[in-house]
Amino acid sequence: MLADTTDKQTYLPNNFPPCSATADNGIFYVIRLFRSQISPFLLFFVFCCYFSCLYSTNLVAQNTQQFVGNKLLELVGKRQNQAEIKDFLTYCGIQASISTATQTYYPQVGIMIEWTGEMVEKITFCNQDTEYKGLLFNKFPNKLFYNLQFGDNKNSVVRKMGKPSVVHDQTFIYHLIEGDISIEFKKNIQLVSLAYRRCKEGNCNDGYGIYLSRNGDIYKGNWKQGKRHGQGTCTYANGEMYEGLWQHDQFNGRGVFTAKDGKVQKGLWEEGNFIGEIDFKKNLLFELLGKHKGNEQVRLLTENYSKSFEVRQQSFDNQEYLFSNGKLLMHFDEYGFVQRMDVSLAGIGDFAPSLTKYFQKETQQKQILFLLGEPDEKKELWKDGGKYALWIYTDSVHKQVFYFNPKKQLQSINVSLVNSAKVLQQKAKGTCIKGNCKNGYGEVITAFGRYRGYFKNEMFNGEGTLFFTNGGTYKGHFKNNAKSGYGEHRWTDGSVYKGNWTANTRSGKGKMTYANKDRYEGNWKNDKRQGYGIAKYSNGDMYIGQWRQDQHNGKGTLNLKEGQKLVGLWQKGQLVMEAPAAPRKKEK
Repeated sequence: MLADTTDKQTYLPNNFPPCSATADNGIFYVIRLFRSQISPFLLFFVFCCYFSCLYSTNLVAQNTQQFVGNKLLELVGKRQNQAEIKDFLTYCGIQASISTATQTYYPQVGIMIEWTGEMVEKITFCNQDTEYKGLLFNKFPNKLFYNLQFGDNKNSVVRKMGKPSVVHDQTFIYHLIEGDISIEFKKNIQLVSLAYRRCKEGNCNDGYGIYLSRNGDIYKGNWKQGKRHGQGTCTYANGEMYEGLWQHDQFNGRGVFTAKDGKVQKGLWEEGNFIGEIDFKKNLLFELLGKHKGNEQVRLLTENYSKSFEVRQQSFDNQEYLFSNGKLLMHFDEYGFVQRMDVSLAGIGDFAPSLTKYFQKETQQKQILFLLGEPDEKKELWKDGGKYALWIYTDSVHKQVFYFNPKKQLQSINVSLVNSAKVLQQKAKGTCIKGNCKNGYGEVITAFGRYRGYFKNEMFNGEGTLFFTNGGTYKGHFKNNAKSGYGEHRWTDGSVYKGNWTANTRSGKGKMTYANKDRYEGNWKNDKRQGYGIAKYSNGDMYIGQWRQDQHNGKGTLNLKEGQKLVGLWQKGQLVMEAPAAPRKKEK
């Protein structure tokens, strides 16, 4: 509770002057006491009290002048035992404060102080009737720094102080030499905070800067949107040190960590976890699946495995990286995550050790059967006049496909993710730049683009818009970071889908316009046309009927542009049983 500042009852005459009385009035009052019949001892006591009060009044007046305008900027960073802070606390009114372990509140003068130990970390100045943590603060009565006034709106502040370093919802933040100034608005300025500037040199928001944390850690390096990002060195107060690459305030990339006991971890880091030295021939294919193309491991592979690679743009903004040696093909989905990796016959010697078992170029079907057992699925593929076999092995996370030539020799290996939607759900965290990115409406920047919309449990949930870095957009409903419900996706190749989604796949009813101007309206399942649907092709043909796995399958009619109709039973895109012609009506 606030301390009781009510004056206690005194036995002095009831016309005892207040401290605000002038010196002349005080002298006249003392003369009147001399003329009255009062003991010398009481007279001396009154005389001392008066001049003590007068001195205190003058001191308060001096302190009031000391803590106005830009003189306030000199307070942060100072310690409690320094003269300026002692005077400041006297001005605030030590007896009228409420304190916690790290904060002191002075509601009567509209001031809040935050402490780091005995050092003033931050001072907040309040506007009239500001409510904070259940306390009602008066308006800070003195002038603010940089000619700010509580009646200023955002435009007025920009005219006085220039463009803010950071804008976060209804708050302007300025990173200045004197300190970090935060201005919180309702309609006009509501709170003004001055914090100790821990960025000692440079730009600790976007650029290179040296930063001293509250606990004594020192970071020297690159920053992005107020987080350590890029090359940097952090020397910790406990004696530990990390030197290397950072991403979103975490060790990420090549780096060296030295523990306080001298133990060294040198190699690759990912999201703060030590991965070790990258070995392109050990677990590489499985490790890279689900990584973003901006990931350090992906970058190292593209830089070190081959002299160059060819980027091939696929439909729906997917990409493929084909390495110049022809041994490896990396497939990225529209979000930029590695979804599939193909190892050719020439590359099996390089990458087979990273698979479940070790394989050689000359591996036969019977050897695969011995090592892995019966496949979960077998398929056949006719190519160049010969029959190729596909053996598929699937677990809860990965799918491996082995291709065999007509001589039953292993030709290539394909490794992919079973459920790529889970990758997005796990990797979508980014930097919140506006609003409430935990539970509410906000805007966040991620590795694959910018999302603006509703959040729940720090994930995209509800209506929102996702702007992909490659230029595509999705506007619609999300669930746990994935497209779910109704939404519209526009790809940069001109393709557009409007309809229902489930876990990032087109599922349910929807309309699709392809880059080549083909159009389809009907049912979908797992990104494939399945069920009843109508396709109008750009060449003038039209198919009406059943689909399965993106192909005509079941009863259907293909109307050719020349006027011919193919009606019957379809299987894998081929008409296998033509419906009998309708009987002619008998002539009367």
